[in-house]
Amino acid sequence: MFYLRGGFLLLLALLLSACASGPSHLPGIADIPGVIGGGISEAAYKKRRARVKAHINRNYHALYQEIQTGGGPVFEHGCDIAQIPYPKRAHLFAELTNRPDIYWGGSRPDNIEMITVAFMAHSN
Repeated sequence: MFYLRGGFLLLLALLLSACASGPSHLPGIADIPGVIGGGISEAAYKKRRARVKAHINRNYHALYQEIQTGGGPVFEHGCDIAQIPYPKRAHLFAELTNRPDIYWGGSRPDNIEMITVAFMAHSN
């Protein structure tokens, strides 16, 4: 019974907030699909980013070797996880190769974070 009453009160609050003329912290009825969709896409992005970071952390030394020697499966798999389109992969590879001060010059945790940011910045 309480769940029905709580759901009714939430629905009533949302309907009344749509009628408000001033600023409100509640979304209007027309905004609800975007709020829900935005939350879902944000959760998916965070999950994908965590997978990319874990891959980089597990394969840090192998990734470094591949960057030094022209590429390989660790780099490609990281691109696959991050959902980086093939045309953008060469640009990411060049960035990781040409900016060792940013991506390989700090502490390992800092480097992993910067590499993760680079992968995600090139992703879809």
